[in-house]
Amino acid sequence: MYVVLFGCFAVIISYIDLKTYRIPDGILLIYFLLKTCLDIRIGNAFMQFDQFAAGLLAFLLFYTVFRSTKGLGFGDVKYATIIGYTVGIRLFFVGTFIASILGMIVFFVGFRLLDWDMKRKLPFAPFLSAGALFTFVIK
Repeated sequence: MYVVLFGCFAVIISYIDLKTYRIPDGILLIYFLLKTCLDIRIGNAFMQFDQFAAGLLAFLLFYTVFRSTKGLGFGDVKYATIIGYTVGIRLFFVGTFIASILGMIVFFVGFRLLDWDMKRKLPFAPFLSAGALFTFVIK
């Protein structure tokens, strides 16, 4: 059930980020509320602390990168927080690693074959989505 819910939102968020380089707060909030309600309905409410801790850690890590580089937007920080909240701490690190590798591969291919320059902006939400969806597969 979580895979379907997250997958739907991941596709929407990735598409919007690809087109606009923005991740709307409203979509993140709707997902967060639906996920929380689903947890309570299914009976996973006791896991809320772990999920909030994972989200907080994700926020702190991505916020640090956001503040120290120009490579991420604040939408990526918020989306990473939601992903941490969804998949937990261990899988968040796996998903983020996969997202980073995918992003580097796409950028390298674009740089080498499509004549992209080093200043090219690349939306990160599609890679975060792919990494998070992969964690559902290996879970």
